[in-house]
Amino acid sequence: MKKLLLLICALASCGAAYAGNYRSMTVLTSDGKNVAFNFTDKFAASFTDYALVVYDGIIKLEVPKASIKGFEFSESATTGVNNVVVDEAVVVDGKCVKFLGVAPGTTVVAYRINGTVAAKSVSDSASTAALDLSQAAAGTYIIKAGARTFKIVLP
Repeated sequence: MKKLLLLICALASCGAAYAGNYRSMTVLTSDGKNVAFNFTDKFAASFTDYALVVYDGIIKLEVPKASIKGFEFSESATTGVNNVVVDEAVVVDGKCVKFLGVAPGTTVVAYRINGTVAAKSVSDSASTAALDLSQAAAGTYIIKAGARTFKIVLP
């Protein structure tokens, strides 16, 4: 019952949050994989019997009620790439992409969407490679590290 009241209060806050100059909401989950949503003109949040359903006009996501620990609201939108851990092997910090656990001597390349090379690096003996994209223009990049491929968007 306590969780249900928390969820109802949070949902009620969504409408008030948009009106109160808040631009995004983060759902805090018990597994630590928090989910962030930007408020849009078409933003909607509702509940099913088992999940919080959030829709921004394009994407519909469901977060199981049992995994919700809380909510945070922010006056800034959740955009850009800042100190995001993509998975255990890739860390993005601003415009630097660091690869951990890459076999020594592995070539890591960032390609622009048109296929040209934006940055290139080779992993060291500590199985780490870093791509400095500080001079790269905003846009979408495809990163190839050995057999693994990633897509990132730089603001």
